[in-house]
Amino acid sequence: CDPQETFVATRKTYCIRSVPRGFVYVFNNKFTGQEDERLGAEIDSANLKEIFTELGYAVFLRENFRAQQIKDELDSLRGDRRLNDVDALIIFFLSHGDSPYSFRGNDNENLDLRSLRRKFADSKCPQMKGKPKVFFANYCRGNRFQKRIEFDSAHEYDDCVVEAPRDMVTIHAAIEGVKVPRSEVLGTFFIKCLCDSLRDHGRSKSLRDVYYELDGRTQEIGGTQPMLEEYIFYEFFF
Repeated sequence: CDPQETFVATRKTYCIRSVPRGFVYVFNNKFTGQEDERLGAEIDSANLKEIFTELGYAVFLRENFRAQQIKDELDSLRGDRRLNDVDALIIFFLSHGDSPYSFRGNDNENLDLRSLRRKFADSKCPQMKGKPKVFFANYCRGNRFQKRIEFDSAHEYDDCVVEAPRDMVTIHAAIEGVKVPRSEVLGTFFIKCLCDSLRDHGRSKSLRDVYYELDGRTQEIGGTQPMLEEYIFYEFFF
C-alpha cells in the first residue's frame, strides 16, 4: 500500500451541502472617476457573480466601498446569524495596493488584509468555526514586475497577542512585491482565469487543484503567478 495514497484517501474534506452552498462577498473598488480608475473592474464583478451563482452560492457585490465601509460590512457579516446555515464563506478583495498585505478602500485609505482576515478567527466569528473561509486578494503587492527572485514573506502583526487562524486560505493574485495586470476588455487576468477554471472544473476539482489550474492559465495569457497562503486548511470542493 502506497503511504501517500493512504494519506490522500484519509485527508479531511469539508462538507459543503447547504443551500446556498455558501456566501460570496465581492469587494470591488473601481475608483470610478479618479485618476487611477480600475478600468475593466466591472467585468470581474459580472464574471464572479455569474460563476458562483452557477455553483450554487449566494453572491453579494460590494462596489466602491470606502475603507471604513469595508470594515463595517465585514463586522456586520461576521455577526450575521445566517452564517450558521451555510457551509462556506468566500471573500474577494479587488482593489489597488502597494504592499503585500495592504490595499485601498475607494477613498484611498489603506486596509490591512491580515487584520480583516482575523475578524473571522473562531472566537470572533463562531458561526464559521470549523468551516472553510476562502479569501481571494487581487491587488498590486508592490511595484515590481514579476521576476524569478525571492521575497521576504515574514508576517508582522500589530497586536501583542494574535489568535492563530484555522480553516482559512488566501489566494493572492501575485507573489509579494509584484504588480497585478488588468485589461479593460478582460478585467483582471487573475479573476478571468479563476472564473474560467471554476467554469471548467469548479464541481470536480479541489481548491488546491483549481489553484494549480489557475497558475497554468495565468501563465498562458501573461498574468502573474498566484500565491496560496493557508492556515490548517483541509480539502475543499466548491
